[in-house]
Amino acid sequence: MTVENFAADAKPRSCPLCGHSKHELLFWRSGWDVVRCAGCRMVFLGHELDYGAQARDHDWVEEWEQEVLRRKRKEPVWVFLSRCTRPFRGGAHDRMLAQTLRRKRAGKLADLGCGEGLFLERAANYFDVTGVELSPRAAEAARHRVGSAHIIEGPVTEVTGHVLPEHAFDVVTLFGYLEHEWRPREGLRAARRILKPGGTLLSKVPNYASWNRTLRGRAMVMIPRLKKGLRSIRSFFSQTKADWMDLTWRMAASIFTSAFRGVMRA
Repeated sequence: MTVENFAADAKPRSCPLCGHSKHELLFWRSGWDVVRCAGCRMVFLGHELDYGAQARDHDWVEEWEQEVLRRKRKEPVWVFLSRCTRPFRGGAHDRMLAQTLRRKRAGKLADLGCGEGLFLERAANYFDVTGVELSPRAAEAARHRVGSAHIIEGPVTEVTGHVLPEHAFDVVTLFGYLEHEWRPREGLRAARRILKPGGTLLSKVPNYASWNRTLRGRAMVMIPRLKKGLRSIRSFFSQTKADWMDLTWRMAASIFTSAFRGVMRA
């Protein structure tokens, strides 16, 4: 498989963590090359799109619907087990809200990569919310949930880095955003830019080093996604020059789970 198999707009990508240009191919998935950096060993997509092409040709809502169908067809056992354990886990957005409320219960909250606004809809009961979303379909769904005035459509790095006011938010959340961002370091710097001094940033990203991913192999890898392990996460966030309150909400369990959950204080 070659680069011609995926978007014509895709271009080669250096490591988003260390900037190294050399990497080894791990495998192909849905026409995308998943590679490992020869320098820092970060796992990521070897090619990237500009934001316009991503929003136009890789709308998250549509791709997630296709991913759900793929999992039902290719991984029926995992889907069954997930459904059986769901009553004990609760809803993902409810869990994220509970973790947020442990640290802040009022003020202004910005959700970067807010998707269809399911988390924002819950958070609006406690916070003055703002959401930023690249996908036109997801942004429209979010507007219906929390109101048009609360949603800004566009790339997070551009909106958060230039449009939103500096040091304006008590809480900034990045739940499932960084793995979709071609320039995650810029995304983190932009998030810190809008965070008030003493404010709290909460994040959730996939854990490529988890046992879940190891057991499921390529099946867990959804495209387009950035892949991280524990060392990569530490390195990314250390570059924001902020103080960690708690790298993960349960670090000891992170090797078992498919996501890291972290808290940072500006």
